[in-house]
Amino acid sequence: MRILVTTPFLAVPPRGACENDRMVGIQQLTRLGHDVRVFSFLAAHQTPTFEREATTYLGRPVQCVDYHPLRPTSVRAVWRRLVAAGHHPALLDGAALPHAQLEVIEAFDTALSR
Repeated sequence: MRILVTTPFLAVPPRGACENDRMVGIQQLTRLGHDVRVFSFLAAHQTPTFEREATTYLGRPVQCVDYHPLRPTSVRAVWRRLVAAGHHPALLDGAALPHAQLEVIEAFDTALSR
């Protein structure tokens, strides 16, 4: 089975319980014979070579997209987001907002088409 693991943050090597849990889950799926790929966001402190380092560490393809937090710049921007969330209720979850960015959607499509 082909599985795309989407994670908000990937630490290589894992530094804490959350990161370790993600790594063990990915390794377990791989050990069970699944074709596992990983999609993650690059945090501000991570270098552009992180994608290659993570791929080497995991032994599975890792694709990263720069994380750009969505910050409201005005009352109008906040209002537009609320209206958009009314049309797409999934956007009410603040964690879902970065996934609505065009760059992320295109990267998702690329990861899924591989």
